[in-house]
Amino acid sequence: MNDDAGGAPSTGRGSRAERDPLGEKQLPASALYGVQTLRSLETFRISRLRNAPQFITACAEVKRAAAEANVQVGKLEKELGAVIARAATEVAEGRWREHFDLDVFQAGAGTSYDMNLNEVVANRALELLGAERSVGRAAVFNEKLGFLGAAKLAEKAVETRRRVEEVAEDDEEETPSDGGGR
Repeated sequence: MNDDAGGAPSTGRGSRAERDPLGEKQLPASALYGVQTLRSLETFRISRLRNAPQFITACAEVKRAAAEANVQVGKLEKELGAVIARAATEVAEGRWREHFDLDVFQAGAGTSYDMNLNEVVANRALELLGAERSVGRAAVFNEKLGFLGAAKLAEKAVETRRRVEEVAEDDEEETPSDGGGR
């Protein structure tokens, strides 16, 4: 993981403390991910393989679209939805990729990936609002972001994201790069 994203509170050692039901952990101060992603990183070092950038983009696009849709139907406050959508858009555009380091062979049906995205988007949204990264403050966003995950089931969200990724790849294949036909 890269430790140069900046903007996080520091304990003077280049780290910050976050707490979850399992206890307290130290994270790099610059990490946009949170304690649950750190636990997954520590637990599931299996292959050193990572998800394709297109998968991360698809995950962020689903999260952005869900935020916008929930604002439209009145389930999410307009300001909060806008900042979540902006943070998710930054991820979709390729920013903050160093904060998505989970092993591609993670156990489970996508829960760790969804939490990684939620933590990154939540902490980035806090920064956009002028606040510091924090598990306490990010918890409010994580709660909102959790219900933005395509039917609230991580495996369904991952299915949706994989389909978005497939469609994007199909579109890229159909776009001629030399101006000629296929």
